[in-house]
Amino acid sequence: FHQVINSLSTQSARHNPSPSQFMWLGICYLGVGDTGTAQDYLTTALFLETRPFYQGMIELWLGKVADVRGEHDVAREHYDRVMALPAAIYHQDEARELIKTPYSQ
Repeated sequence: FHQVINSLSTQSARHNPSPSQFMWLGICYLGVGDTGTAQDYLTTALFLETRPFYQGMIELWLGKVADVRGEHDVAREHYDRVMALPAAIYHQDEARELIKTPYSQ
């Protein structure tokens, strides 16, 4: 995770960052246990993203961040949004499972 964070951070500093770069940085920060930074990057990605596939994926990961923090009610709101979007079926399936069994690392 740390190598990806360094690589994406370097690219973002040199170029205009894309929503997907923010998304992947958020996912990596969750992977190293930094839920605050993960949420910041994922929230920024969601704000910038216009494609439903990625919006669903970002909502899914925001739900995982909330679950890791012990905020399953907040996580459920994100998982419900995944299912409301025209997101990928496998993201919707994972969201349904995570409503029943909260995400943990």
